[in-house]
Amino acid sequence: MAKAGAGKKRNSQARALAVKAAVFAAAVFVLTKLVFGVCICSGERMFPALRDGDLVIYSRLSELRQGDVVVFADPQDGTQCISRVVGLEGCEIDITEAGELKTNGYIPSESVFYRTERAEGSSVVFPLTVRQGEVFLLDDYRTIGRDSRVFGPVEKDRIKGRIIYIVRRRGF
Repeated sequence: MAKAGAGKKRNSQARALAVKAAVFAAAVFVLTKLVFGVCICSGERMFPALRDGDLVIYSRLSELRQGDVVVFADPQDGTQCISRVVGLEGCEIDITEAGELKTNGYIPSESVFYRTERAEGSSVVFPLTVRQGEVFLLDDYRTIGRDSRVFGPVEKDRIKGRIIYIVRRRGF
């Protein structure tokens, strides 16, 4: 009889462990699919803030603000990209011939030191007003960037989330 009781105890412990593992897996799934996301920076488009190979963690629940760095799906090919929000819906964006970015008539205070020039061959016409449900994105390394100057404002539903943490992985 003692052996039968021990077998039942092991089975209940194994079931309890399986339930705990399932709950843990479900929690990780919910956190990574609904709350947080992970992305590896590819290329130097966001230099010096981000470099090729940096790992970023982003929040899917954050409200977007001007200046936020976000992960988004490229409207042309769907690849995962990283850019900075420079214009929210209703903002007027202009890029002057002198290479200045203007938002609602003012030059924003930015830590970006590259000139902001219009993209050659782009159909985007400046000044433009960002429509409802869209944002205007620019890369920090603006001389090599492929951003809203090329493909225009991006729909908010293409924004995966706002970057909240960076893990430097250079040299791997």
